[in-house]
Amino acid sequence: MVEKLKEHNLRLIISVYILQFIFLLIASFYGSKNGMVFINMITYLFTLLVLFFQKNKGYQFIILFYLSLYVFILSRPSIVMIKGMRWPYFSTHTICVSQSIIFFTIVFLYFGFYFGTKKMDNSFFKMKKDNFYDLKFIKIIRYCLIVTMCCNFINELSILLSNFGHYTNIYIGMNDGIPVIKNIAEFNIYVFVLYLATKPSKKNVTIFLMFYLLCGLPGFILGARSAIIVKIIFCFSYLLLRQCAYGEIWFNKKIKIICFMLLPVLICLMSVVNYTREGESVLSFSPIDLTVDFLYKQGTSYDTLCETIEYRNKLRDDYYINYTFGQGIDFFLRNKISCKLTGLDPLENGNGIVNATQSNNLAHRISYISLGKAYLEGHGRGTTYMSEIYLDFGYMGLIFFNFFIGLFFSKIIEIFKKNTAIRFLCLLGMEYLFIIPRFAFFSIFSYLISYYFWLFIIIIFVCYKVLIRRKLKNG
Repeated sequence: MVEKLKEHNLRLIISVYILQFIFLLIASFYGSKNGMVFINMITYLFTLLVLFFQKNKGYQFIILFYLSLYVFILSRPSIVMIKGMRWPYFSTHTICVSQSIIFFTIVFLYFGFYFGTKKMDNSFFKMKKDNFYDLKFIKIIRYCLIVTMCCNFINELSILLSNFGHYTNIYIGMNDGIPVIKNIAEFNIYVFVLYLATKPSKKNVTIFLMFYLLCGLPGFILGARSAIIVKIIFCFSYLLLRQCAYGEIWFNKKIKIICFMLLPVLICLMSVVNYTREGESVLSFSPIDLTVDFLYKQGTSYDTLCETIEYRNKLRDDYYINYTFGQGIDFFLRNKISCKLTGLDPLENGNGIVNATQSNNLAHRISYISLGKAYLEGHGRGTTYMSEIYLDFGYMGLIFFNFFIGLFFSKIIEIFKKNTAIRFLCLLGMEYLFIIPRFAFFSIFSYLISYYFWLFIIIIFVCYKVLIRRKLKNG
């Protein structure tokens, strides 16, 4: 089996997937919830095994995405199955549909990746490399990065001090930081990513990545764990990209040991914060119990997936709605100018009735339907890209979108090797790419609907042109 996997035997892989799908159908026919979860776990582990032995370009990144898929989606049902816990919630039909969605996701992510590495011509990615690196321009970016990062940290610290002990305030828009500082801080991610796209030295990368993580600590202390998770995954994926694309050594044996030792500590801290932010006592400080508890709690996105299936009729209103691209649609229909022209209600900054009943945001709508009053008090169910795609486009949508995501991972190294502008856009999308199992699909492209992003692009373009003109004049 292992030797055939090394030979990239696609027919063997397809045969195993078909066999697993047949077993999944049999388990669903008999209403065996644990049986369906077991088949999906076998499919998941088999796919990881295939990727590990094939080791095609970019396999590290799709494996990282699969790990995210387990933590946010598969962890909860797998723990329920392994511990022999009862399934007190959701109908058998809902579990059948959710497990079939997970199966198609696992399989077509792999097929997209395989197609990209084996079948797709790379000529599309053969674009001209730039000779960027005007030292004066990079120096200006570095100074701007220091300013915006400091403002970002001050803003996050202000939010922490104003809402300490009441983390739900950040979800109902009660405190959004210091206005002037906040506006400068909004540019931070764009300056930061542009600087990383210029391939700075190891020393500078290390300093700014550590400061970037530091900016996430106030939110983590407050109880918003997702922000620090996003930052950690982004830092890891960036360093991995640098290593894979340019042969630089970022993860030597010593660093790997440190990461391996810190990971369980971080997981335990995440689990403890889940209790302390609600003012509850931690039930057990056992590392194993905390790890299982962390995975089970992070797997809440699986419940969200099931809830979107259960409440599908309520989520598909009479008027046209699209969750997959909902953030973009809401931006164009509900910005201040559009609302004045159309008479539509503007969306709130946090949880609110308008967001819950009129927006294209699945996180708000499913939270209001399932939680009711608790949603208005700052609690939420979140979303997952699989729910959005399934509600909008059904199984064919799941096949297409997951195939495309897998295809992207197969080409991510080639894309990153291109010019600075491409690296800049690639890194912006990667900020949320690996955690869309817990986030909206459009979060990958959310920078496109930010005023700050377009203002930043204009400023950078003008500054660069001025510097180049001066350089040519001074000859």
